[in-house]
Formats: sequence, structure tokens, C-alpha cells
Amino acid sequence: MNVNVSCVTIKTGNDSVLSVDFHPRAPILALACFSNIDLYTFSNLSAPVRINRLTNCKRTVNSVAFHSSMPFLAAGSNDGIFVWLLSPDCSTATCVISLNKMNGGHNDAVKCVAFHPTQLILASGSKDQTVKLWRLVQNDVDWGAECLTTLSDHKSYVLSVTFHPTLPLMATGSDDTTAKLWHFNSDVSSELKLSCVSTIDRKTEGHREPVLSLSFHSKLPILATGSSDATVKLWSFKPNGSHITCLSTLDKTNGGHSVPLFKHSANVNSVVFHPTESIFATASDDNTVKLWALNMDFLSAKCLTTVSNHRSGVMCVAFHREYPFFASGSNDNTVSLCECSSLTQRRQLHKTSTALGAMTSLLSKRLAGSNSRSIVSNVTSNAMKNMPWYQAYPFHKDVERRIESLSNPMKSNSIIVPPVNILTIKQKEAKLIKSAKQKTPKTSPKTRKSPPKTP
Repeated sequence: MNVNVSCVTIKTGNDSVLSVDFHPRAPILALACFSNIDLYTFSNLSAPVRINRLTNCKRTVNSVAFHSSMPFLAAGSNDGIFVWLLSPDCSTATCVISLNKMNGGHNDAVKCVAFHPTQLILASGSKDQTVKLWRLVQNDVDWGAECLTTLSDHKSYVLSVTFHPTLPLMATGSDDTTAKLWHFNSDVSSELKLSCVSTIDRKTEGHREPVLSLSFHSKLPILATGSSDATVKLWSFKPNGSHITCLSTLDKTNGGHSVPLFKHSANVNSVVFHPTESIFATASDDNTVKLWALNMDFLSAKCLTTVSNHRSGVMCVAFHREYPFFASGSNDNTVSLCECSSLTQRRQLHKTSTALGAMTSLLSKRLAGSNSRSIVSNVTSNAMKNMPWYQAYPFHKDVERRIESLSNPMKSNSIIVPPVNILTIKQKEAKLIKSAKQKTPKTSPKTRKSPPKTP
């Protein structure tokens, strides 16, 4: 599938752009330029207009993040954590929280921040080798942050943190070359309990160098990680985060096949899944951004296009949830705001995602109880032959019911979905074919006439 991309460049003066993020609904982009955070609005690819500049940070801003549903913007910088309350159009912003080592914050620079997908909970990772989780609380008029827990399992800087959009999971990546998956209780409105359920390291086919970035698929139990070793790895795991398995390493070959990939040749600084599509983007010190689509078997990914708009290393990339845009920030002091050339091309991407829709939840469910690699192969080798089978099978409604329970874990006290008591796809296919051939009932053995005896 060919994807044409059109871009416009935003010049930031003499400042590298280390982080970008889109407003979850409005056409607004936040970008970190040294100690400032600039907010831009845009219409199609007409010249973006800066509508606000946040100057509360006095040192380098390493990470910015919008909340998915609440009017908050968070930043992690070398002088701490900052949170702003935004007006609907983001033209005004009030700094309501400032955390540093003097008031209970991290003891060193904050390298990454991420909001919980539904709750007012913020995760932060730091050079002090810890991850902290904070609950934003309002006391009368003023806002504050309560530290819920501090995680000290990493042995070096914590460089990346992210939450799964639908499962109660968090992932962290570190300079110690490992990534960790954390499972927390489904109801975090009153209490938060976290436990490390998986560690990605060299024993599990992990990265050889620091894990710079990581991102979850919006629905599937799949994680992508980017590293200083110039590779991107795809991982599958159970819905509770355990039994993590490396699906593929995107470097020289396409998941082990003979078709060459347009691999990155330097640090993969940023990797991010699209909020709704089965595509993801990677940004690298080789001055490029690449768009990838998961293969139909979910075992690997195909490079759709390479964008080479920057003259220096690309530090960050982000997708907009509702608009067909992505943005990348670079050490060349620019941001590229890019759009798929037409809505038709976006529909093509959406069509690809829709074709995967049936398999998305079936894969999630089956990964919960078996070896991911064998189950993925067995399921897709049969199911993807002809997508209409999904509508035809009699267990379709049961699958949908269980999809809903898996896709909305917050509604259930238990995240682990028990196995479905149905026949395998091969058995179902054989049964349907057999029933179609039986157009007339067989003659009962009792009424069958015996052949005449020979004299």
C-alpha cells in the first residue's frame, strides 16, 4: 500500500524539539523547545499558528503529554514536573502543579511523562532511576499532586513510560537496556496497586542498548519498543502483562522473511502506535520517520513509507487521534507537520485496520491462554483466507460478547478472560462443509436393503 505524505515545516529558532504531542480532539500541537512549550493550531496544511507559549520551565523540557479527556497538559523537564490547566482553545493555560526535589518530586531530571487513559493519574520517569505515579487532586480551588507510589526496579535512567489504552498495564523503558510491564488493579479511582509482571531483557530477546521509547497497540496486547541499537521490536503478552514474547525484530529482514526492510540505521528515539489504527511510526537519529503497518499475521510489520524532511536526528513523533496528521520534532530545530495526501488514503488505512478488526479481538483472547507465536500462526492461517467467515460462524455473538469484556477491562473485576468453550476454527469449517454436503438424510441402517445373495 502506497502512502503519500505532505508536510509543512515549523521553525523553532535555535532550539531542538525533544517532544511533541497532539490535543486529543482539537487541531492543536504541543512541542517542547528547550525550556519553552509552544502550542500551535493548524487547519489542513495551511501555515500553523502559534497560540500560546508556556514559560514556567527554566531548564530543558524532555517530554510533553496531553490528557486524553481532561483539559490538562503535563511536562517533564530537567527542573521537575509541571501541569497546566488549559482553556478549551488552549489560548490560556494556568500552571497548577509544579513538582521538584524540594517538594517531594524526583531527585534528578524528569525524562518522560504520561497520563493514565481515563483517570487523573500521571506517571513520570527520571534520571534518579525511579518511576513515580501521581494523582491530581483539587483542594477547594487549588490543584495538587499526591504521590501514589515510587518504583525503583530499574538500574539506570528511566527514559520512557506509557499506559495501555484499554488494559490495566503500564510499560517503562530504561537506560539499563530493559523494559518492564506493570499490572495495576482495574479500579484505580480509590487505590492503586502495581506489580512488575514482565521484564524485557537479553534473556527474552530484548535490546542490547538502552530502550529509548515504547508504545502499546490501542487494543491488542502488543508492545513496540525502540532502542539505541537501531532496532524496533514487537512483543505480545497476556492481557495481565505476563508471559511476554518477542514477535519480531524490525531490522534487516521482514520478520525473518527474505524481503528487505528499509530499516533504521541509528538510534530509534521514538515509537508510537496510532490511537485507532494498526499502524505505528518510528523516529530515528538517521534523520527519518517511518510509517509501519502490522502484517495480517501480527507477527511483524511492513514499512509503508519513509519521510526524510529533517536534516538532523528526529527525536520524537506523534499521531493525532481524529485528524490524519502526524508530527515529528528534530535536532535541526524544526517540526514537520504531515498529512496523508487525501482523505481517500486515510480511508485506505482505515480499511486495512477494519480488515484486521475481527482478528484483533480474537488474537487478544487467544493470546491470553496459549503460546502467542503458535496461536497467531494457527488462527491467521485459517481465518484470514476469507474474512466473511467471521460473520457466518454461529459463535459470532459469543465472540463479540467476550471481545467487549476484554476491550473494556475497567468494567470487570478480573482482567483475565477464561477460555471460550467452542470448537477450533478448523473444526468449525469442517462441520459447516459437512452439513452443506448433507442435503438429504442418510438411509437408516435398519431400512437399508441387503444385496442379493449369489447362488
